[in-house]
Amino acid sequence: MRLRWSAICPGGKSLHLASVKALPSDNAGLHRHDFFECFFVDRGHGTHSTDAGELPLKADVLCFVRPDQRHAVRGRGAVRLEFTNCAFTAESFQAALSTAPQLGTFWREGATPRSVALTAAQRSAFHS
Repeated sequence: MRLRWSAICPGGKSLHLASVKALPSDNAGLHRHDFFECFFVDRGHGTHSTDAGELPLKADVLCFVRPDQRHAVRGRGAVRLEFTNCAFTAESFQAALSTAPQLGTFWREGATPRSVALTAAQRSAFHS
């Protein structure tokens, strides 16, 4: 399945933010999309499935997904996987790169979407 920006965020908006809560039974399946995405795991455990395999998810992990990377997020265990999702257009990403080129390292080309485990100090700064 390929999700389109116009279906996720109609009306010409360039940014979509959502708080997501997922149980193991909530599986959207592998999909692609025509926009950039990142998500921050707030609570719980889960799996980020990609063409390269499965990556474990837990609190304080920040993941980056490029357009057309096939992936799926699934909760694991009795506690819901809770994450904050941010999606934005390629045009918005290019505009951000013009002022902060270091952002490109997180969405670099490669088979596996990048993920970073934040320290307690980074998590605090992320939420402030």
